[in-house]
Amino acid sequence: MKRQIYLLLILVLTISCSSDNEIPLDNNNDDETVDLVLNITNFTAKINSPLQTRDYSYHNQGYDGIFEKPDSIKVFNGNINISYGNNSVELNNTDIQLVWRSSIDGILFQGNPNDNFGSEIEKTLTNGIHTIFLEASLPNQNLTVKDSIILSNSIKLNAVNTGKSVRLNWTKYEGNDFVSYKVYTEDFSPITEINDINTLEYDVTSFSSLVEDKKYQIIVETSGNYNHVIGSNIKSMHPGVFIDFPYYISKIIKDPSRERLYALVGNKNYESDVYGLLVIDINNQTFKINSHILQDDIFADLDMSPDGQYLFLCQERVDKLTKLNLNTLEATTFATNTNGWGIHKIEVGNDNVLYCHRDPPTSGTTGFWLYNGNNGNLLASQTGFTSHGDIEFNTSNNKLYGAQSNGDHTIYRFSNSNNKLNLDNINQPYSYRAYPFVFLAPDNQKLFWENFELDLDLNVLRTFNTDIKACSPNNSYLADFDKIYNYSDLNVACEFNGLPQGNDMFNSIIFSDDKTLIYSQANQSNVRYSSDPYWRAQTYIFKFEIE
Repeated sequence: MKRQIYLLLILVLTISCSSDNEIPLDNNNDDETVDLVLNITNFTAKINSPLQTRDYSYHNQGYDGIFEKPDSIKVFNGNINISYGNNSVELNNTDIQLVWRSSIDGILFQGNPNDNFGSEIEKTLTNGIHTIFLEASLPNQNLTVKDSIILSNSIKLNAVNTGKSVRLNWTKYEGNDFVSYKVYTEDFSPITEINDINTLEYDVTSFSSLVEDKKYQIIVETSGNYNHVIGSNIKSMHPGVFIDFPYYISKIIKDPSRERLYALVGNKNYESDVYGLLVIDINNQTFKINSHILQDDIFADLDMSPDGQYLFLCQERVDKLTKLNLNTLEATTFATNTNGWGIHKIEVGNDNVLYCHRDPPTSGTTGFWLYNGNNGNLLASQTGFTSHGDIEFNTSNNKLYGAQSNGDHTIYRFSNSNNKLNLDNINQPYSYRAYPFVFLAPDNQKLFWENFELDLDLNVLRTFNTDIKACSPNNSYLADFDKIYNYSDLNVACEFNGLPQGNDMFNSIIFSDDKTLIYSQANQSNVRYSSDPYWRAQTYIFKFEIE
């Protein structure tokens, strides 16, 4: 007669390797069969996420912990690990009772682990310092194992960039043992300490980079003792408001009737995979790239028609002008006839007459080609003269202004008589510039040429100790590449701190309105590695608000 095989449920939990904790088993039957037993050699609970060392606080010379936003949904993940001895039966997940519990909120979940002996829950927690437990037990075996983590769920920190600072604001501490708020960044010493419990905002204005992210945290100093630092969530932010564009931008202008900027993409001396025109949306809430169009063409200059309906773009070494409808962003082109030299400077005058300065040779002067911007017809060629330099057309008095480069140190004025340019004024205040820059004040009543302010008859009104690059629409501010100045007394209104540094930076600035300056900073690498299909470039376009 066969012996009946008994199922013996013997639980062995090995706490250590000492023989004092081992339970000897004799489960060999006379007929050499083996009774099945439950032989557990390891039984543990483990919280996998969040890890107790997930976050790093700079408080108290560095502290690993968990810092949560009070209003966020928390995700807790854990699992039960079981190891068995030889010839052991194995448990089902339903054999295990599992509990997630908070030291403040009580039971968060009670049930069984999943089929993989894991568990994940999503919960919100009340404010405070929580100890979160994961407990697992075997019913009727008097066996319970657990793991725990401690987290701060006390303060919510937000961080926004203002263009000139990182603005921190946080929720109020709810305890009655408040001493102070301490504001930390990536340093063991707080950058400030606030003793008023109701002061919940702070502007960080000391920084070395507008584009580099730094981590920020609010720590609450209290009169009580806790087993975890009372701290906010950790937030990363940079001070600058900017667009990071992976190509070279050579010029940027503002559309006066639309909330847009237009920027020329590409450096004529370095090959790239795309060129063209960048359209950027800008207003109080928006500062972003709208579109990148005409990517096959590398443009040298651009200007807008007086009625604001069209943008005209020219190219060097290409006999073509491009006319862009600013309502539809549809482009048409018409040919020029400069024997392949192309146009390097363009200004749009009254009635959409295009004043095009032919791309000059290495030395010497070249004339202007005049075109009808409405139909592309040639009006005049080889009229007027100038070398290199910059030009600006004043629609108020129908005059063309320009500044010559290098040793010419000359600023001049042309008038248009039956599509023929006549030199009618000239001044030589000895401003030597290899690449001169001339522009009109938005009201068309003043002219700026490097470190000079002139009237429309080229009389010098003011001489500055810096080269002026922009004037605000209402003549409230002037700007160079370092500062914004009050127009009247030249007192500094704003400084551009934290701009990226480098020897190959190309800067371009404009005022988009009387309180906002756009600063374009392009960097063209002159090193091309074998792994690079094109020359590397990068442009940051910053938005500065003047308070």
